Amino acid sequence: MLKISIGIPMAEDEPRTIIDREFDSPGPQHRINLINDIHRLKFEKPGNYSILIEIDDQVILASTFPITDVS
Repeated sequence: MLKISIGIPMAEDEPRTIIDREFDSPGPQHRINLINDIHRLKFEKPGNYSILIEIDDQVILASTFPITDVS
């Protein structure tokens, strides 16, 4: 199970899950294309967002990134 969530840390709103789906992988070197899953991802307001990527409930990546303009 692959899950990707994005949100603003310490905000009242819960992080938004943008991908939550099963996938098959023959090994750790195998890549999956997620462009169709995030193609029209929109951010409502500027801020320092966090991203959390989990595979089988194990955190693989937790990071932050800035969004400075949403126009």
